[in-house]
Amino acid sequence: MVNATVTCCSALAAVLPSKISFPGSPVYNASLTSYYSAQEASVHPACIVSPTSSTHVSKAIKTLVRMDCDFAIRSGGHSTWAGDSNIASGVTLDLQGLNIIDVNTKTSTVSVGPGARWGEVYAALAEHDLIVAGGRVGTVGVGGLTLGGGISSFGPRFGWTCDSVRSLEVVLADGSIVNASEKTHEYADLLHALRGGSNNFGVVTRIDFRAHAQGDIWGGVVTHAFDTVPQQLAATAGLASADPYDEFANLVQGFSYEAGGGRSVVNTLHYTKPVAYPAFFKAFTDIPSIGNNTLRTANYSDFAIEGAVNNPNGFRTLLATTSIGSSLPVLTAAFDAWNNSIAAFDNSVGVISQLLVEPIPQIAYRAAPAGTNVLGLDDAEGGLVVLGLAVGWLDPADDALVTQVAQKIIAEIDTQAKNLGESFEFKYLNYAAQWQDVIAGYGADNVAKLKKVSRRYDPHAVFQRNVPGGYKIF
Repeated sequence: MVNATVTCCSALAAVLPSKISFPGSPVYNASLTSYYSAQEASVHPACIVSPTSSTHVSKAIKTLVRMDCDFAIRSGGHSTWAGDSNIASGVTLDLQGLNIIDVNTKTSTVSVGPGARWGEVYAALAEHDLIVAGGRVGTVGVGGLTLGGGISSFGPRFGWTCDSVRSLEVVLADGSIVNASEKTHEYADLLHALRGGSNNFGVVTRIDFRAHAQGDIWGGVVTHAFDTVPQQLAATAGLASADPYDEFANLVQGFSYEAGGGRSVVNTLHYTKPVAYPAFFKAFTDIPSIGNNTLRTANYSDFAIEGAVNNPNGFRTLLATTSIGSSLPVLTAAFDAWNNSIAAFDNSVGVISQLLVEPIPQIAYRAAPAGTNVLGLDDAEGGLVVLGLAVGWLDPADDALVTQVAQKIIAEIDTQAKNLGESFEFKYLNYAAQWQDVIAGYGADNVAKLKKVSRRYDPHAVFQRNVPGGYKIF
């Protein structure tokens, strides 16, 4: 890479003078402080490009490629590890200004810029009684979640978030702006690859989603005492293995630990109809709760706000993931791996850890036709459970300890799941740690397709070589 400070940023300033910010400027500082994790906010690029149109992105990409500059691509900035969507001494392409939300009620389509936040999207859709199967935390950006697959409260009905993508506007490595759409076969392979393939093929500047009619839903957050864990695991095993599965039900079960503050169980229940206390959730709602719960009937935008409140910016953060089956023995083994390891944080200050248990029923990953995305679950059998290991902490001195404990937990879960015959290679990209191999988990056939698409649209491997953040194909 050439000297980014002197050459790359100067060249960008010449072609996009009003869109470049440098260290110390208000725009530069605002971009850094808006990252979710403290690690990403501590990374200082040589300059930041803040485009507000696909033409701006095209000019930036042409310049970056011509000058052989290293760069990062950032939409909402909700990634956790340093360098995922930011870059030290390089150029960060900050897409927050690409935040249009255009609702077309005639075609039930909403066109969204990658820098828009899900809470903003839901608020716009609520005016028309529509919904998109998008993220559950209102402050998460649309671009990253969608291109990483996207788990949604509406997943059992509509599949992964990426399955609802009708078309994508993409700036390729040569600076050309193309539209990969379901309506045309010209870029069908690119559209397929971007449904889970993340930042490996170009810069997405607009996403057209399929919207669905939707009124209020019922749900909220319920906290339980830690001694209810056996009942909680049994309830989750029953829900995750249910056949038939109630397509309106979505569960996120969280086992929570806070250094010096004890342990608890925090369940997020969403039922995407205005039906209070549905029978499908009875095993959970029958368990006594502690404190106030937030169960209510409201527009989904209200629940996205709740998700954002419960996921504040500013902590040092680690996410890691794996996928397992849905039986009680394997869920218990996963819980034990987490519960038996987190005592390592007892002497640290301000450490919070959660094991998130998220059933993905078969109807969710088969909601779209086979081959719609590259996640590799078309032939999967039975209930899949995505596990998210989340750790938040304050002191950089605890970084190594957090990583060590996280790797130990994930390794133990994988070992136990394999021993029980309930392991999956799939690793959910948006929950993955830097040290996890997400792309390989999509399966050999999909990896081969991704490589072929990369060679076709990025023959000089710009998005493999010059964009170090994310999970690479090669």
